[in-house]
Formats: sequence, C-alpha cells, structure tokens
Amino acid sequence: MSSSTLEEPVRTIARNLRRLRENAGVSLSTLAKAAGVGKGTLSSLEAGAGNPTIETLWALAKALDVPFGELLAPVRSPAVSVVRAGEGIEVTGSAGRLWLLDRVASDLFELFDMTFPAGQRHESGAHRSGVFEHILVISGRLITGPCDNPVELDAGDFVSFAADAPHLYAAPDGPARAVLVMNYPARNRGRDMAATSEPSREAT
Repeated sequence: MSSSTLEEPVRTIARNLRRLRENAGVSLSTLAKAAGVGKGTLSSLEAGAGNPTIETLWALAKALDVPFGELLAPVRSPAVSVVRAGEGIEVTGSAGRLWLLDRVASDLFELFDMTFPAGQRHESGAHRSGVFEHILVISGRLITGPCDNPVELDAGDFVSFAADAPHLYAAPDGPARAVLVMNYPARNRGRDMAATSEPSREAT
C-alpha cells in the first residue's frame, strides 16, 4: 500500500476534527481538556501529523458530542459505495482494529469491521443513554456484552445490547473478527463543553 494511501485516513480525520471543533465553537485548549488529551497531541491530529488510537478518537468524539464515525467518514456523493476488504478508514487501539464501512442517518447507524487480537481483553466505559451495540461474529470466539453479564459468541452468533453501561470485548482463544453496528438515537448535537466540569473517557 502506498504512503499516500496510508496518509489519506489521517488527513480525513484531521479535516473532520477541525471542522467539528470549529462548528462547536471551542478552542484547541478547551477540547483537549474536555477529552483528556494533550493540546499538542490535538494540534498534531488537526494538522494531519498524528496517528490517533481508537481510545483517543472516542474521547474526542465524546467531548464533541458526536458519533465516533463522524471523525472518520470521508465526504462522499456516489449513489453506490463499495468498500473492499482491508480498505476503508482504519484505526487501532487496545481493543483491536476498526474499519468504518458505512454510516446510515435515520437515527444513526455506523457499521464497522472489527478485529480482536488473541488473548486481548478490553473494557469500555459507558456510552451515552440510548446507544446500542449490535455484533455479528464472523470468525473466532468472542466474549462481549455488559461487564456484569457478558456472553460467549462463536462464528455466526449475534448479540445486541444497551451500551450505556460498562461493557467488554475479549478474544480468549485466538484472534476474532466481527461486524459491529453502533446505533445512536436521534439527539440535539452540540453542547457547551466549557460548562462540563468533569468529562469522562469513552472507548469502544
């Protein structure tokens, strides 16, 4: 894969991040503080010079009060959109890897191709009220769901759960792959981050 191909997702994230921050009317310092990331890190991301993790992007999306995929999605106009295997916007983190495949605005659905490293266990903080996760396991074995009531899934199994409580992902036996659908309810976007006294972190 060429370096220009590798750099395009970073440039897309940079453009989206700057646009969303400016639309929210907040400074670099305010957003960095709300997301719990360094101002220098945020400045690098907006300049297209950073390599953000899943965790960093979730923290920024939560601070901006936007769906995760809004930081990743390129602007597109074709009536038919094809994402080949291994293509799409990819981000990595301790939870594994995510590829944004599509976004559907009704409420709002975001569709991801996600891989989980062998033996990895990742606990995610609660998303906002009304967010659901729907997971179809493609290969391997996956343990996922609310931390107090996870389920074991094999290839072909599906689970849907409210993600407004801490939840986890674990691939106990070997690598696993799944399709993840994030379902966000309709909402009013854009809150005053300056009025948020103690922002919390959030990761897939």
